[in-house]
Amino acid sequence: MKKLTMFIVSDSVGETAELVAKAAAIQYRPGLETVSLKRFSHIEDETQLKEIVFLAKEQQAEMDRIAAEENLRNENMKKIQQSIDTSKRKIANADNSIANSKKMLEDAKNGKAAGAIGMD
Repeated sequence: MKKLTMFIVSDSVGETAELVAKAAAIQYRPGLETVSLKRFSHIEDETQLKEIVFLAKEQQAEMDRIAAEENLRNENMKKIQQSIDTSKRKIANADNSIANSKKMLEDAKNGKAAGAIGMD
């Protein structure tokens, strides 16, 4: 009989990855004497990951690394940047409106009716 050791490595908690690994182990358990799982949570540093890879090789373990997908991260960053850009445009428009209103008020105060709104 064969022994299976799985290392679940996650940049988050890793609970979902562990559940998936357990489900796979149950489905493919025939022919396995024992299945052991070791979860490594919140792994974001390359040094930590290298240590885990070393342990996995040493213990002849299978590794399942679950990380937030780069595409998802990139898409979220794009949305954040778009939101920032939109906010900057709105602020610039508000600044222009304030400057125009201020000029119109100054013109009205100085008797320049051409720029004033609602002045006869």
